[in-house]
Amino acid sequence: MPSTMVTRSKRWIAALSLAVAGSLGVTGGLNLPGAGEFPVPMTLPEAAAQSTAPLPSLSDAQAAVVAAEAQVDAVARMQTAAQHRLEGLNLSEASLVEQIAAARREMRRWTVDAYTSDRHGLAQLLAEQSDPMERSARLTFASSTASQFDEAVRHYERLKAQVEPALVELADGIDQLAADRQSADNALLAARAMEAEAERLHAEAQRQAAAAKTLKTRATQAPTHAQPNTNADADTGAGASSSDRPGDGAVQGAPAPAGGPTEEQWERLRHCEATGNYQAVSASGKYRGAYQFDYQTWATLGPPGDPAAASPAEQDRRARLLYASRGWRPWPQCGRHLR
Repeated sequence: MPSTMVTRSKRWIAALSLAVAGSLGVTGGLNLPGAGEFPVPMTLPEAAAQSTAPLPSLSDAQAAVVAAEAQVDAVARMQTAAQHRLEGLNLSEASLVEQIAAARREMRRWTVDAYTSDRHGLAQLLAEQSDPMERSARLTFASSTASQFDEAVRHYERLKAQVEPALVELADGIDQLAADRQSADNALLAARAMEAEAERLHAEAQRQAAAAKTLKTRATQAPTHAQPNTNADADTGAGASSSDRPGDGAVQGAPAPAGGPTEEQWERLRHCEATGNYQAVSASGKYRGAYQFDYQTWATLGPPGDPAAASPAEQDRRARLLYASRGWRPWPQCGRHLR
């Protein structure tokens, strides 16, 4: 019994190799150009290789969708033409054509299922010292698959023998077009998925470019200023830096009111708000300078500008003006140092 099973398995492998190597599609009888010329599903190595390839540009992805849609339309037109030919036959001929197409489809299914599920596994199994029960089960499965494949081939050949070659070509063409349509539909789905991903990447690239342009514009429009002197007294009177700008750097407006918190308290506030750095800017960019003014509050106390670009003396003056009108409350977290 084992020798018979091995012989049948070898015959099945040989038939399978011929079936896979050859073409099952015969569409010449349809006289429809392009039949059978559509892509087949990729092998696993091809899919793995393609998965590491860079994505196409948006225009290329859109062109691929257009091409895939045209491919589906072409197959659909050929299917319509084949259906018209089928409808022109008498009932007996049409029935035979449909039976042949179904038999061919069944034969191809057994071929593909066996090829993709086992391939070289049987030969490897016979060469290895595997478990006897597993070897027996696999051989039984291979023998059953071979028998079903052989029966599908015989059934297909019996039906072919009953009709004239033109009807066989029509039946084979109908079945092949069905396979082509599935391949074309799959290609269209893949192209649309690739287009969606390309659109997402394109939108993200545009967003990043717009953000970079905005940052560049802000950088070119931001006022240039000299490095501020950390000694507030050096920025007043005759000791003021000659590079201080009138708009932000120089002390402007009325002097700060006398009294209030001591200088030590103000120093603790500055350290709490910005570690004493007069050029400090919050992560969001909204709060700026040693006292973390926002632009709106800064403008209510004098000429508008960038608080972090102003001199230490000007920042100190406006902080004291703000305290005189609103107390410690403008600094919710660090204002405790002024109480």
